[in-house]
Amino acid sequence: MWTISTIFFLALLSCSLFALGLWLNAQSKDPHDFDDAVLENMRNDQGLLCNWKGLTPFEQKMRLALYQQHARDQVAEEQKRA
Repeated sequence: MWTISTIFFLALLSCSLFALGLWLNAQSKDPHDFDDAVLENMRNDQGLLCNWKGLTPFEQKMRLALYQQHARDQVAEEQKRA
């Protein structure tokens, strides 16, 4: 029924697929890493809260933190002027 060569082949195949998965995961871009163009677009108030439902919880927290920082910067700038 199951010969040693069949078992060895299946074990080698599964280890190869596992190694391939690890390599592909290491090559993929980190979803939490925003490049400068994305961050610059998110800094304006219009782009921060767009497509909120399609975001992961981490991305929602990042955008909310950027919005809060932007609001704090605006308040601080207004206080300097006054």
